[in-house]
Amino acid sequence: MIKVSNEELSKIAQFVASCDDMINGKFILADVKITKVLNMIAGSEELYRYISECMVGFDFTKEYHRAEVKNGLNGGIFAVPNEPNKLVAFVFCLLVECDAKRLDFYNFINENFGISGRSEAYKNFSNQLLVPFKEIVSSHFGLGGVSNQALEDITNNYREELKQEPIFEEQYGQTNYENASWQNQGYEENIQEYQQMPASNQSYQVPQQPQQYQNSNVQVVSQPKSVEQKENSVWKDICDICENVESAVYAERHLKEYLKEELLYILKTIKYSTKYQDVKIISALVTAFDELTKKFRSIQFVFGELKNKIEKLY
Repeated sequence: MIKVSNEELSKIAQFVASCDDMINGKFILADVKITKVLNMIAGSEELYRYISECMVGFDFTKEYHRAEVKNGLNGGIFAVPNEPNKLVAFVFCLLVECDAKRLDFYNFINENFGISGRSEAYKNFSNQLLVPFKEIVSSHFGLGGVSNQALEDITNNYREELKQEPIFEEQYGQTNYENASWQNQGYEENIQEYQQMPASNQSYQVPQQPQQYQNSNVQVVSQPKSVEQKENSVWKDICDICENVESAVYAERHLKEYLKEELLYILKTIKYSTKYQDVKIISALVTAFDELTKKFRSIQFVFGELKNKIEKLY
């Protein structure tokens, strides 16, 4: 276990939470979650340093060919690297390749894990790659086995510490928040260091070429829902959709930082307002969010589901 500052511990806790979000997320939104995980890595010096150490001497192309199901030596299974450092390096490179569209994530899932449907394929992928990746990294920083609530508390405690600091920096006249080193600057800047490594240490040439967890063994007999149950279900759906929209906001690289914070604040307010089930307030917030994101198709694509849900309340 390595000892890090409270600031870095907060970033690592958010990285672990992002991994959990992807593990438990939907197959169709996986590309958005991939970008969010990579941005979390880029925003943490300690995380990036650790993964860079795992990358030393690692050849992704070689390991990728060795792992593929179509490799005749694997017996029809995806051969995950056994060594912890290799697994961390492998998953990191895989996510980068998928995010850069040099590797088609959905084809990769179907070809290597698609035995019994997309949902089961994504679950197998998560269990074999994402879960051990998250656990190895979190254990390295002493967060192995820590509950989601404890991870959230780590971040909240750090934010409380920030509130005790002076609001303005003397040198630039900007808020500490504006100058904070933990802001997401995009993992592309940090990945340049990796791409400049000697060829023996890295390879980015790979072959050219999510549904929520479901237990297929469980049969649920649906019962007619009362009006109250249906309404409660709608409000819960709104909160769930907001989570997906948040991921899209994090993933949009062309957003100015101030606008990103405004959008995240609006989404947080929408979720909070569902407690009071006030359609007018939520509609006003949705309208404001819609106006601010019209130029961003990736956000609008996910946000459209929320607008449709609100319309059904009228």
